[in-house]
Amino acid sequence: MSQQKPDYSQVPSYTDAADQAGITFEVGLSDLLDEPIVIKDWTPDSKTVPQTGKRTQGFVVRGTIIKTDEDFEVFVGATKLVNELTALKPPFRTVIRLSGQTYRFS
Repeated sequence: MSQQKPDYSQVPSYTDAADQAGITFEVGLSDLLDEPIVIKDWTPDSKTVPQTGKRTQGFVVRGTIIKTDEDFEVFVGATKLVNELTALKPPFRTVIRLSGQTYRFS
């Protein structure tokens, strides 16, 4: 007696399920370089820097990549960006650029 295997082809992928649930994906700043984005909001947070093992203060930033309409979350600990986020009010459109070793909004 042979048992039929279940057909999983109609089960949504994680990406599709997360999209339907409204779950944002986490990216790094380098993933957002030169991409037009909308920064919607941010909250203070801290994170361990893998290279040093030290905790750094910054913000978890939530936004949308304009070209793909994908929502994202990114930790921002770069001093210049943290200083600017402290002074700015959301939402705003921007592009993150890398000038030397410094991330900046433009």
